[in-house]
Amino acid sequence: MTYFLTSSLEGSPSSSPSHPHSSSVIMDSLFSRMSEASWLVDWPSGKFLSLNPAAETLYGRSQASPVLTQPRWQDTIAPEHREFVCQRIHHYLRQHQTNPNQADLSLDYALIRPDGRLRWVRSRIWQYPGTSGTQLQGLTLDLTSQRELYDQKLQFEKLATNIPGVIYQYVLRPDGSSYFSYMSPRCQDLYELEASALAGEPDLAWSLIHPDDIDHFNASVAESAKTLTTWTHQWRNYSRSGILKWFSGTAQPEQRANGDIVWDGMMIDISQQKQAEVDRDRFFDCALDLFGIVSFDGYFRRLNPAWEKTLGFSIEELKAQPFSTFIHPDDLERTQAEVEKISNGDNTLWFENRYQTRDGDYRWLAWRTVSFPEEGLMYASARDITEEKRIEAERERLITILEASPDFISSADLTGNVTYINQGGRDIVGLDADEPASHYHVGDFIPETMMDFFETQAIPKALQDGIWKGTAKLKRADGSYFPVSQIILHHPGTENHDGYLSTIARDITESQAIQECLRQQEEFLRSIYDSQGNLVFVLDLAEDGEWRYSDWNASTEKVSGIRREEIRGKTPLEVFGPKIGQDFLNSYLCCLTTGEITTVQQTFPDGDRTLYFQAHLTPLFDAQGQIYRIVGNATDITERKEVELALKASKTRYRSLAQQEKLVNNISQQIRKSLDLRTLLDSTVQAIYEILDIDRCYVLLYNEDSKLPDLELATEAKREDLPSRLNDYHSSFFELLNYLLQQRHSIRVDQASDIEDGRLRQKVNQLGYQSLLLFPINSGDGNIGTLACSREIAAKPWSDRDIELLQAVGDRLAIAIQQAVLYQKSRQSEQRAIAKTAELEHTLKQLQQTQTQLIQAEKMSGLGQLVAGVAHEINNPVSFIFGNLVHAKEYSQDLLELIGLYQQHCLEPHPEIESFIEEIDLDYLTEDMPDLFSSIETGALRIQKIVRSLRTFSRLDEAELKTINLNESLDSTLMILASRLRGNETRPDIELVCDYGELPEVNCYAGALNQVFMNLINNAVDAINDSGQTQGVLTLETAVRDSSIVIKIRDNGSGIPEAVRDRIFDPFYTTKPVGKGTGLGLSISYQIIVERHQGTLTCDSTPGEGSTFAIELPLKNDSGKQRISP
Repeated sequence: MTYFLTSSLEGSPSSSPSHPHSSSVIMDSLFSRMSEASWLVDWPSGKFLSLNPAAETLYGRSQASPVLTQPRWQDTIAPEHREFVCQRIHHYLRQHQTNPNQADLSLDYALIRPDGRLRWVRSRIWQYPGTSGTQLQGLTLDLTSQRELYDQKLQFEKLATNIPGVIYQYVLRPDGSSYFSYMSPRCQDLYELEASALAGEPDLAWSLIHPDDIDHFNASVAESAKTLTTWTHQWRNYSRSGILKWFSGTAQPEQRANGDIVWDGMMIDISQQKQAEVDRDRFFDCALDLFGIVSFDGYFRRLNPAWEKTLGFSIEELKAQPFSTFIHPDDLERTQAEVEKISNGDNTLWFENRYQTRDGDYRWLAWRTVSFPEEGLMYASARDITEEKRIEAERERLITILEASPDFISSADLTGNVTYINQGGRDIVGLDADEPASHYHVGDFIPETMMDFFETQAIPKALQDGIWKGTAKLKRADGSYFPVSQIILHHPGTENHDGYLSTIARDITESQAIQECLRQQEEFLRSIYDSQGNLVFVLDLAEDGEWRYSDWNASTEKVSGIRREEIRGKTPLEVFGPKIGQDFLNSYLCCLTTGEITTVQQTFPDGDRTLYFQAHLTPLFDAQGQIYRIVGNATDITERKEVELALKASKTRYRSLAQQEKLVNNISQQIRKSLDLRTLLDSTVQAIYEILDIDRCYVLLYNEDSKLPDLELATEAKREDLPSRLNDYHSSFFELLNYLLQQRHSIRVDQASDIEDGRLRQKVNQLGYQSLLLFPINSGDGNIGTLACSREIAAKPWSDRDIELLQAVGDRLAIAIQQAVLYQKSRQSEQRAIAKTAELEHTLKQLQQTQTQLIQAEKMSGLGQLVAGVAHEINNPVSFIFGNLVHAKEYSQDLLELIGLYQQHCLEPHPEIESFIEEIDLDYLTEDMPDLFSSIETGALRIQKIVRSLRTFSRLDEAELKTINLNESLDSTLMILASRLRGNETRPDIELVCDYGELPEVNCYAGALNQVFMNLINNAVDAINDSGQTQGVLTLETAVRDSSIVIKIRDNGSGIPEAVRDRIFDPFYTTKPVGKGTGLGLSISYQIIVERHQGTLTCDSTPGEGSTFAIELPLKNDSGKQRISP
């Protein structure tokens, strides 16, 4: 190579172009095509003398560039290598002087291209021979790519050695065999096996997988191979020594052209992570606080069991809904604002809100959260502070109560330093509201004279027993003293709190003054109390809630005969017994209920005499506003009461007489005002029952319809707890009374047991009468009834007043009954006359209706006969036409054929014949002749159809049952009324729509049904004409429905108003003008359908839209016989 380069650089003459195959040409060609950079420089100037194309590319220099712009060769070397390279060259040149055959210099270094890029190169340098001066020639190889690969390899090996896991490449061949093409050295840490041991035997690694995980592992690998998706899996694996570990693997598959599937992946040992997860989950599940992972979309992702215990909802229920669903509505806005802050990356140190429980209550939760915005999650812990909230609220409530209390309330530690004084206490002792309580000692509020008492008695007592109660004195800020009723409480210390004392003191300055005043008043009142002539007594409310006597005065001792010492501490029932004691207690309870001075009247027995007292009960209230005492002052009003009772008895007698007179007058007025016997008797017995002290009052009347004398119970008034005897009165008792009452004497029984007649006594006892009074009600013709009164609960003699009242009432009842009977008879006669008149009117109306129907039937019968006659007369010539029409067609056809033969065989007819042929237009006549006969035949058929319809309609006069087709009957009726359907100058033709169903032939009155059809169709046409419709439509429908035939006739006329619709089937009712309707069409039709055919005829109409009349004929008659023709 040296030779070639030298020849090239020297430009040997033997390399002339005239010899293309000379060595010079070959060297130039090789020189230009070398992949290695070849260069020649002057040393030590570094000037480039020669560069091949590869060198130009490597150095980014051109051989043609101006010399002045070319850098020195040394300048192309990277600064950090430049000194080193130059020193090596100098050393080489010194060695070369002494040993020209020494080996070439080989150097690895970096050079810098003009574009600033660094290239790693390896140069082989030698001294160019045979020249003046020193020249260096070299071959340089670009090692940049190799160096980068080498660096990457070193980096990868370093990474593979240091990464806490195994990096591998796993190859699966199409035949199912496999191998590890690479396994990093750290496999020793996972498997306790060298990488070389696993490379060719992957089954050795698979055999160490936990048996429970192998199937899932293989399935995951197969799925990744099938879909070429990233493989990710976690499984348990044994090491070679048997240690069970958790592995996590991930790999990316790629299929090669030969079908191999290659996974580049990594496996790591996650045993510690798994154990941490187990520990975390155990802590997560066992924690008393509420732990959760919440996504920013508002849903719980994970919750610990404490949520279920606290809120009552299952974990699934909580995760199924947004957490905002469970937040108290009043806390929702604050919570959403807090979540917004968390989603922006802020953490929550303390936040409180309320969450709903399953039973509808709410629990207070205190939150701490940590935000992870990159994951869209927040990790939260919540503590149930409901009880703390309750305690806090209770504490605030108690503080409010304490601050509102007017008493002195304070607390101090066990050394006497004050820790709290309420506002009321500050007001009492004269302290400023904002002055700290800690500035004071308890001794500041205790007078010097009381200090020893507190230190030796009160406070030691509280420390020993937990409480001390008593009276003492406190000192104000100005040095003055005031008496108090005081309680000192000891609160023992706990682990978290030191013990302390609290006190409640009430200023009793005023109460002591009041007590002194009361004491003096009590002494004064005691003197009056014992000398008082009235009865004075005192009751106190005991601790057991009972009212007990505490004292009464001498007058009460005298009247009751009981000394005051005997009644103290006893209840009224214990002193006076259950009856009198309960009456007294009830009056005391009344005073307690009203809370005011109460005046009551009390009685007390004194031998055979009753003493009356008017007592004033005065309630006394304690400081809390509760009644604790009742003081009674009773005045003897016995004499006044006895006078009042006597006067009241006298007034009662006069009032009773007035009531009797009023009752008699009322009965007299009712007789004049009303002739209704039932009303008179009811009001009379009710009035007697209310006035007299009786249990039952009733009236017995004789039954006029009975041949024998017989009494009936007409009415009664009684106590609610007694049974009624209106429908259950013993007839045998009536028979027994008949004889006595016929004598027109009253019957008086004061005591049923005193009746001498045994039979009568037995009957009276059976009916439960204790006292009985009966008065006959007499008229001029004899007895007409009995007025009776009875006492059935207890016997009581009848007074003369009772007898006088009943005698007067009986006389007036006799008059009233006679008048009522006469009035009733006259009313009955009047009713009979009214009924007879109505019957005659109904008969006359029926006769008129029958006469009209007969006339209508006669008209329809005459019409039927006329139609039948016309049909018969028309049918004869039509038959003649049909009989000759066939022959005429044959004859004409023969003549036409004959004319054709003449035309065929007589080509030159006579001129007269030709003239006549032209005159009659023979060709047209020949062509039109068949059409003419067809038209005649069509007209004849039309006439025949009309005749058939006329004959069908002519059955109007047939009265017996016939088998007919109802569709044909409708068609025949339409044929008769065809002229009414045709239009005129004021309206177009009425459109006819016939929707006939398949109907069986039925047995019916054909003429009658034809009459119905004609009436209904005529009415429909009239309705269409009257409505002014631009296009009238008449629709006929027939069908079989269940066991009936239904015929509907519908029009789009004016319709029938609802007020008129209910009367359209009434005889003689019509809405048409006078002279245009009889009012019998629909009535007769209704009778034909309903009465003669056991069917129905109904109308459905909407004003302005039209009417529909529906006929429904049963296929069976009332006897069950088929209407369908066999």
